Amino acid sequence: MTISAESQYINTYQSTGILVALTTRAGEAIKGRKITFTADMGTLKPNQAITNASGEVWVTFVASGWAGVSHITANSGGVSEMIEVNVALSTFQWIVIVFLCLLGLFGVVILVLRHRRKAVMMAKVNALRELQSASGEGLSALMPSVLDRAFKGEL
Repeated sequence: MTISAESQYINTYQSTGILVALTTRAGEAIKGRKITFTADMGTLKPNQAITNASGEVWVTFVASGWAGVSHITANSGGVSEMIEVNVALSTFQWIVIVFLCLLGLFGVVILVLRHRRKAVMMAKVNALRELQSASGEGLSALMPSVLDRAFKGEL
């Protein structure tokens, strides 16, 4: 599975296309397979899709109103791939921040930015927990085979 983005640098509330290609190890397209998408800072439309005859799926990522790095994950049959899309503040948001600073409301801006940093860190922790859970399931599935080979002296 490979995942790519039309653009890995967008502004808040903007969108970019996400392409996932699903192939066998020999490079043959896998059609008709469901792929589920998640993003920690934004939305994906649709969040599930079926691969076409070329083994590909296109979805649209729409950034939230916050700047940062969004981790977009595609999952199919226990196989996951992730890509990062960098989201920057729009010109309008920068103007609002400068205006608030000029009005002496810099403290409000700092509080908002601190809250945002905490939300981004929590999203990263949740993404790591999901990856840990998925890899644990994969290892559990392999364990009987590894033990069988070990007892037969094949390792």
